[in-house]
Amino acid sequence: MKIARMTIVATSLMLGIAAAAWAEDPIGHWVGSLKQQDGTSLNVGLKVTKDVDGKLVGVGESAQSTDPIPMENLVSDGSKISFSSAAVQGSYEGAWDDASKSWKGTWTQNGQGQPLALTRAPN
Repeated sequence: MKIARMTIVATSLMLGIAAAAWAEDPIGHWVGSLKQQDGTSLNVGLKVTKDVDGKLVGVGESAQSTDPIPMENLVSDGSKISFSSAAVQGSYEGAWDDASKSWKGTWTQNGQGQPLALTRAPN
């Protein structure tokens, strides 16, 4: 019984370490590109910080405007990320892709979704 309990504990620890290896800290500056209807690309960004309570806070960026775009409901567990913006009637849901070192997901705006990969902006 003691050996079985130790095996369960050891396996749980190994799985926890493996899961942490696939997690990404969302804090930072992320950039990507959206396809526009005319076929051109629109450069977008997301700056993620934490407030005094430790809650994630996001501000969006778009090449179409110099004004910051408030993001709401920003949530990430390191393997998934999601946020929305009432200001632009959009939302994003993505998952961390370790191979490309990016969040890969779908940006949905006005009921239409399109792929969006967010990678860390160079310093």
